[in-house]
Amino acid sequence: MVKIDYSLSSIWKLEKSKVDLATSSLNVLTFNAFTGSLIFKVNDADFSAQWNWIPILGFAREFFFTVESMSKKNLSIFEFTENDAEIILERNKAMIQISASYVEAKALVEYVELRTSALNFYKKVSNDFLERYPELSKNGHFSKLLSEVKNGKVQESFE
Repeated sequence: MVKIDYSLSSIWKLEKSKVDLATSSLNVLTFNAFTGSLIFKVNDADFSAQWNWIPILGFAREFFFTVESMSKKNLSIFEFTENDAEIILERNKAMIQISASYVEAKALVEYVELRTSALNFYKKVSNDFLERYPELSKNGHFSKLLSEVKNGKVQESFE
């Protein structure tokens, strides 16, 4: 069983007033806004990162991209942008072994289950933020992120 969830930090709740979500760039949306903590558990292994500064939308998008890339790779590494922590994914046929540089845990999960969970998390985050911050509906970059979620495929570039 894969569980991926988040909590927004109180710091983001204070910083939100300084960000115009209707006009923010993709970089602001995915690297600066919506900071919080990550809950990530696979079976009995806990890969959560209760750091309060992870950009949740950026994590959701990039983690899905990392998992999606496993359809063509045997090894993929998600690197947190704010430190040197990593989540390592290693594929052996239909199974993915998950480990991380910041915890001792390891887990084994089917690729399809991990991909579905990563996409569902990306959808949840996008929909939660749109509901919580309706001004995002005016942001063209966020609209493109929503189309990724709808299509279940991450674009490498919005150019």
